[in-house]
Amino acid sequence: MDCVELGVIIPVYNEGEGLYKNIIKIEEYIKKLNITYNIILVNDGSIDNSWSYIEKLCESPHIKGICFSRNFGKEAAVFAGLRSINANATIVMDADLQHPPSLISQMYNEWKNGYKIIEAVKNERVDSWFSKQRASIYNKLLKNMTGLDLQNSSDYKLIDKIVLDNLLTFTEVNTFYRAMITWTGLPTKQLFFDVNERDLGESKFTLKALIKLAIQGIVSFSSIPLQIVSIVGFLFFLFAILLGAQTIFNYYNGNAVTGFTTVILLILISGSVTLLGLGIIGLYVSKIYEEVKKRPQYIILKTIQ
Repeated sequence: MDCVELGVIIPVYNEGEGLYKNIIKIEEYIKKLNITYNIILVNDGSIDNSWSYIEKLCESPHIKGICFSRNFGKEAAVFAGLRSINANATIVMDADLQHPPSLISQMYNEWKNGYKIIEAVKNERVDSWFSKQRASIYNKLLKNMTGLDLQNSSDYKLIDKIVLDNLLTFTEVNTFYRAMITWTGLPTKQLFFDVNERDLGESKFTLKALIKLAIQGIVSFSSIPLQIVSIVGFLFFLFAILLGAQTIFNYYNGNAVTGFTTVILLILISGSVTLLGLGIIGLYVSKIYEEVKKRPQYIILKTIQ
């Protein structure tokens, strides 16, 4: 693929009939820039008719389709697009128009002004109160654990070719695109936008997906949970010393009593701390296990153009 001025990567998962209309609308905004461009649509194992619409859209010489063999997740779809694009500037955005395409020209202009990363940040979430709260807790937890502030952040970003080239040197299989971009620390410009309502379909970002992303982000960018295990273990050790000293003191003073309840509580507490520590260590070991296997992040079934 020849190098173009602007590349756009759009992961697709069960977007259905709204996909064709949405992509055409996105392309209209890109055409207004009067530059060379390519759009890569990555079908992440959709079980509806999304691929049929992608095939139709690929009749345009500017649009390429990639089809996974199954659902590998949005992160895999994003990186499949990044590895396939050849552009001076690259935008990653959603297919449902909740990332407003009207922002593309402003992002492009800021890039021309010299910024290497242009990050679209949400003004206000349109989700339910529960969704807002869980997102807020997630972002605060991630910031405290990793130092990365992803409050109201999104995958809707424009990155320079320098950023892309550096990003593709990362060797991990478990990727977290928005955190990896922030981690680079390259000059960033923030643009704010209001999240549009979806015309069709429902969000694919469930509570389960959020928890999985939170665990992946924390484990990939922080060792603090392992340090917490060590701290808790040390505190419990001090507690054991104090309790042991009290027991010996009472014994020599003839005040020793049967401590069945105390023993049971100590066993339960120490067992809980041990299992918690093993669980946290297990998370890191599982991620190491996934990485050392060196399995591909995704499998491409077919491509168009």
